[in-house]
Amino acid sequence: MTTETNMTNFANIAGENRVTRVPPSEKLLATSISHLKQKITAKLKGEYASFEQNAQHLAKAFSPIRTLIEQDPHAVASLDVLYKLAKKDQRRRIQADKQLIDPGLATTFTFTANPGSFSVIAPPYDVQWTTPDSPKSAVTRASKDTGELYCQLISGGRYDRAAAVGVFLSSPVRSLVRFSPVAPFSWSWELWNQYGQGTSTKGGVGVMAYLNADSKPFLDKQAILWNESRVNPSLGEKDFGGSWISAALFPGTVSILMEPGNTYLVWVWCWVMRHTWVWRYTPELGTVYAKIGCSVPFIVVDSGPPPHIG
Repeated sequence: MTTETNMTNFANIAGENRVTRVPPSEKLLATSISHLKQKITAKLKGEYASFEQNAQHLAKAFSPIRTLIEQDPHAVASLDVLYKLAKKDQRRRIQADKQLIDPGLATTFTFTANPGSFSVIAPPYDVQWTTPDSPKSAVTRASKDTGELYCQLISGGRYDRAAAVGVFLSSPVRSLVRFSPVAPFSWSWELWNQYGQGTSTKGGVGVMAYLNADSKPFLDKQAILWNESRVNPSLGEKDFGGSWISAALFPGTVSILMEPGNTYLVWVWCWVMRHTWVWRYTPELGTVYAKIGCSVPFIVVDSGPPPHIG
């Protein structure tokens, strides 16, 4: 897969290096990770709340169907068989994923740019972070050494996962900097909802930027890639896709007005969540499989003097 990115400079001053990478102190590194954790935890809580109410009302609306199923022993027996088939299909999917390496992600890139302040930042990046893998049904990875991000969720219940990598930047002069992660991603989900109690999943990608040790980002761009809920009995409904973070976060280039003496931390992240509503049976009888993988092989940075007004 190949993409071409045309980068045009803002009235560059030839040979002047306007953006440099800054090695963070241990204190700044720890503080930055803590701030990102707090921010993403709050964002995921908000994303969950946004579809929780809808799913509750959908589950109530379809409750008569569940009542009819419960009263029919033949229907319940058939759904039991479908559940076993669904679990078998789910195990097959999981095993197939274990044998894949970076499925659907691009490995070849070409681009053109004018000479001057254009530069490319490549791994290793400065910092990585993931939500903890507390449930056995979740896998989360982030590597600052390779720029790879991966989140996977399996089974029932409520869980969410996120992964991020970041880089610290500064500028010796006042500059307008364009930061564009060249980052392909792929995602997929499947819902097994044998007893109609309700299953949901959503996921997305984003870019956040922090100034020095500030607790709140001054820039926060996010794109939701899918948002799905099912309440009627279903067997393995699925979808998949892929693109580039620059396309999902249109416009994909992040512009930052950098001042000398400041440190800027820019994060690239992805996330996924799932939830299963409990009905008569255990949450395992309605299952969700969802994953997203993102690769950040390099980041394009283009800088120049800030716009002159007046």
